Amino acid sequence: MAEAYDWTGMVEATLMTLLDASLEGLLVFDAQGTCRLAGRHVGKLFGYDSSTLIGKSRGDVLAMLGRVCVTATELIAAVGARELPLHPPTGEIEVRTPRRVVVWSLHPIGIDGAPAGRLLLLRDVTTERNADKTRRQLAARIEQLTPVDALTGLANRRRFGEEHEREHGRAMRAWDSYAVLMADVDGMRTVNESFGLIIGDAVLERVAEVLRGGRREYDLVARLQDDEFAILLPGADSVALHAVGQRIRAALARTELADGPEISVCLGGADCAPPTGETAADILRRCRDALAVARARGKGELEIDAPAPAPPG
Repeated sequence: MAEAYDWTGMVEATLMTLLDASLEGLLVFDAQGTCRLAGRHVGKLFGYDSSTLIGKSRGDVLAMLGRVCVTATELIAAVGARELPLHPPTGEIEVRTPRRVVVWSLHPIGIDGAPAGRLLLLRDVTTERNADKTRRQLAARIEQLTPVDALTGLANRRRFGEEHEREHGRAMRAWDSYAVLMADVDGMRTVNESFGLIIGDAVLERVAEVLRGGRREYDLVARLQDDEFAILLPGADSVALHAVGQRIRAALARTELADGPEISVCLGGADCAPPTGETAADILRRCRDALAVARARGKGELEIDAPAPAPPG
């Protein structure tokens, strides 16, 4: 008579092989909080022999791994909780060691609708984070060296700031007005999530085209950041500012993007009418405040802020 095959042992051996072969760290705790399985990669990430973690309580495992972490407060709070919800809050926890950045994600294990344990997935994102940092540093360096936004071809934030300060000084000396109009694309996050980043970039490029197409020869159109744009309007007052805003709204209403979303922007503007004690930063602040008011009202709104009163003379 053939001996019964040890399927339980086969399953456990297969799981251990997967754990050891995985490039991500895996920890499995049972309902009582005892570590039952530990992938070899956990040891590589935290400098421990993974086998020493098996059989230890969740608290002991966290204490061992936490000693290697620069900060482990969120990790201990999430993993060390006594409750075992089947549907814990989604998201990841980023933990830093002196040499690595490790992202933890928590996955409950359920049997017949009851919590039976939890699985922790550990992913080394050090290279990814370093690459992100390098890209950010490179983008900042490019912005310092060039006055142009790479995606839209418009002036960038640095160029806009320099020209705004220059125009403010000119206006103060000549007692001539000027205005700033800011535009923020409606629902940009939803566009990126629903249509993808390529369509999102196409939306930004189309907005840039509309803003550039409606400017006067001596107006400056800039992309400040992400989906935020600005126009510097020398010699303009609140009436002209309102007219420019309405013209932009109308132009965008006629704009279509194949296989893309409807495009609209909220607009907020402020004008500077010398004599005034305001600085260029004050004008920009009033402009942002007006934009916030427009956004609070809904999509495609326009708000023009009145100039500050002249100082008593």
